[in-house]
Amino acid sequence: MGKLIAAAVLLFIAFSLLLTAATVRAQRPGPASNLLRVGGYVLGALAILLGLGSTMVVIDPGEVGVRHAFGYVQPSPLLAGIRLVVPWSEIERYSTREEQWPTRGEQIEAIEALSSEQMGMHVEVSIRWQIDPMQAPKIFTEIGDENQIRGAVLNAIRKGVRDAMVQYSINDIAKRTQIANTMEGLVDSALVTTPRAGGGKFRIATVTAFFLRDLQPPAQVVQAINNKIAQE
Repeated sequence: MGKLIAAAVLLFIAFSLLLTAATVRAQRPGPASNLLRVGGYVLGALAILLGLGSTMVVIDPGEVGVRHAFGYVQPSPLLAGIRLVVPWSEIERYSTREEQWPTRGEQIEAIEALSSEQMGMHVEVSIRWQIDPMQAPKIFTEIGDENQIRGAVLNAIRKGVRDAMVQYSINDIAKRTQIANTMEGLVDSALVTTPRAGGGKFRIATVTAFFLRDLQPPAQVVQAINNKIAQE
């Protein structure tokens, strides 16, 4: 939209210069009218080029674009490459590459979850996820930008981890692989949602890798285990 407005302004200035050049030439022919006319042609050419440029966008590899304007969202995504768009539309871009949580340098979030005995467990996980480019328009309409997608993924992680942990008891703590698989499945299913306006469900993102980094029982349980080992 900004390029289109700039092109319109340049075109108006170019028209004004050409009109002024014609007036000056009629009254007093000379180099001034020629200079004004050349300036008008140059600005007119720039306006045309800028207007044409506003109809093309480049979607980089690893990205997908969503075209929207005046409250309407185009249902088909803009895949990587040079794409023609109406000049007054806006483009929202999303990464289609794998994303990671927590990111490098980000502090690991400890998730407090309950076991089947309703005892507090300390859980630390990390995951990798990826969006489906074909779902980008629906994601834009229902979720928002990339920060909001990340927020939805984090909520799904917390929900999936807690829903999975409550299926296991303290005695199952050694079954890390089984617990991790259950958590991964529930996190992935939590990323499927129903549009607010109705219609079929759609997937916000897909879990591509899940890692159970740490799983610790309550401190009193650890202390009791250590005391029992010491007595033996």
